[in-house]
Amino acid sequence: MSHGAVEEWGASQPFLFSVGPEKKVFTVHSALVAQQSPTLAALVNYGMKESLEDYASLPQHNVETSVRFIDYAYTGDFESPMFDISIRPKEDYDGDLLSHAPSDGRSRQGLVLADYYGIDNLMQVCIDKLRELMRYNKETSVIVEAIKFCFVEHALPKLRAAMLEYCAAHLSYLIMDSEFTKLVKKDPTIMLLLTKRFMRLLECETADSTDEQWKEIQGEKKKRMRPRISPSGSQST
Repeated sequence: MSHGAVEEWGASQPFLFSVGPEKKVFTVHSALVAQQSPTLAALVNYGMKESLEDYASLPQHNVETSVRFIDYAYTGDFESPMFDISIRPKEDYDGDLLSHAPSDGRSRQGLVLADYYGIDNLMQVCIDKLRELMRYNKETSVIVEAIKFCFVEHALPKLRAAMLEYCAAHLSYLIMDSEFTKLVKKDPTIMLLLTKRFMRLLECETADSTDEQWKEIQGEKKKRMRPRISPSGSQST
């Protein structure tokens, strides 16, 4: 964060959030909140009831999610044990997989909060962490839960796009999983979207391969078309 940005939010009015049914109060610099998205900027700056009172009640969000949001707002990242691969031995991922999946309340609420308030950067951080999690954990139950979350439970376009890309690249082993087949039978639209994405990946691979072959062919043609030098020193065709 630049010096100017720190000076701006450091000098700004404190803004209070009352979170969850327990009404736990958090204090955040208003300028920092406003920087996160146009929606939050309107909440704290543009004459809404909350901006006039420097106070907003958010009973729909939980405390843990709010802590992670504040962590992200000040640092550009957030800590969450479910995403920290380094502190968990590999065998842990063979047990209670769903506790590390995006269906877990903490990550689910984080993604929903990012989408609800239009915090694109936070959404991308969550997506990157999810990708990293799935890179280390290839269990299909984790992926199926992620698909359910972003295709059945919520409409999160960026997360859907990331999931489609990942699932299309790993479709060969997903279609062998009974839970995955049950899911796509129940909602064929998911399989249709995955198939379209899979075909695009194939087209890209084919195009790349064709481009390489074309370059090789053109290179061979150029070699054959180089003028030959006769013993007398003159060029011949």
